[in-house]
Amino acid sequence: MTQQAKFFFDTRRDDKTKVAPAEDSPNLFRAILDSKLPEEDKNYHRIAHEGLEVLLAGSPTTSRVMSRAVFHINDDAAIKARLQEELRRIMPDAGVVPDVDTLKSSFYLNAVIKESVRIDNTFANRDPLVAYEDLVYAQYTLPAGTIISMTPGYTLHDPTIYPNPLSFRPERWLVEGEELAQMDHYFTAFGISSRACLGKEYAECRFRCEGEADVDDSFAISTLTTGVAMLFRRYDFELVDTIEERDITNSRWWIIGEAAADSPGFFVRPTKSWRDGSMA
Repeated sequence: MTQQAKFFFDTRRDDKTKVAPAEDSPNLFRAILDSKLPEEDKNYHRIAHEGLEVLLAGSPTTSRVMSRAVFHINDDAAIKARLQEELRRIMPDAGVVPDVDTLKSSFYLNAVIKESVRIDNTFANRDPLVAYEDLVYAQYTLPAGTIISMTPGYTLHDPTIYPNPLSFRPERWLVEGEELAQMDHYFTAFGISSRACLGKEYAECRFRCEGEADVDDSFAISTLTTGVAMLFRRYDFELVDTIEERDITNSRWWIIGEAAADSPGFFVRPTKSWRDGSMA
């Protein structure tokens, strides 16, 4: 990444005519160099760092949520049966990858994904925001310049917003009206404001599946939805030597939550496959 950034930086500095104008070929490196950042910040170390963050930031978070979704779905026979029935309805041919619009038509599938993101509380870091003017909260006044931060999990696991917050209940997202609006309002899994996760609205996710039409959506949610749908439409699984408290529940933290240090990992065994006709 550093070599690519340096090449781009040197090429643009030495001969701008070799690089197409930003509007013709937009990319992250060019956006940084054309921004209003101070010139001392427009160096190849900076753009290499930014590029690496974009490439890597979504990998451990998305994979963790997906693996936890696989656990929770397999841990409840009723949830798995309902999900697989729904997937057979919207994906009659397991060998065909549907477009995201089709997947989004399943309220239950999307409820499973949203509940997986909520309960896992993957992102544990406190990203700071600075109050640019005096803020009044209850009887407290926070003067301008105060640094404010909060752990997203406190909101995602708040029982006054999400009853029985440590229970995996996709059906909680199948309600309507004020109840759903309140849960959506406090759904802080991707952060908020200027500290929100880039992956949530990554280029409005011009996400393409199997040559079908583009769909504007959250990149992270679309990735999870497609992954979980394909896994449970094409295969059936059983849990293998998995202890939730040791292998699933967050017990230590860095930027994202992690299972216990003595966890050997999370394992499943496939029991059926669409290839042999057992998932028809």
